[in-house]
Amino acid sequence: MRVSFVSFDYTEYCVRTASAIAELEDVQLQLLMPGKRAEEFADYIAPSIETAFFQRARFRQPLQQARMLRSIWQSISDFSPDVVHFQGAHLWFNFLLRRIARRFPLVVTAHNPRHHVGDRSSRKTPQWVMDMGFKAASRLVVHGDLLKQQLCDYLNIEPTRVSVIPHIAMGGRE
Repeated sequence: MRVSFVSFDYTEYCVRTASAIAELEDVQLQLLMPGKRAEEFADYIAPSIETAFFQRARFRQPLQQARMLRSIWQSISDFSPDVVHFQGAHLWFNFLLRRIARRFPLVVTAHNPRHHVGDRSSRKTPQWVMDMGFKAASRLVVHGDLLKQQLCDYLNIEPTRVSVIPHIAMGGRE
């Protein structure tokens, strides 16, 4: 199975999760994430992973965002995965998710299905953009039963489309 694993955030979580998936038998994994963020965790990226690092554009730079999205789309298309697994939500990338879902099965991990009260930084991506990404997914992953219930209730998503996978342990790097 060929998996394109895309992330803009959650660097340690994504590197560790992608590396664990890549160790499974018959899995070829492509990791797409901002190169600057990946540098800190480069030692944890499994050698079998095909990396496609990109330069993250600022939200207020639409032309750079378009170039970045085109580059990511091209990397995914060239890899020709059996499934695309996207971590979280991104103001611009979420608009590409429907196109991805038309060509490849799409799994989205909803780390935070709803904005946390008082979390100003996450509000850079409006809730409706996050919801659009969740709705585009063939399958969704959350890290707890309460998050699953929240996602299903709020967006009227069939519970069979949502899997609960506990969050992996992180930290403890020596």
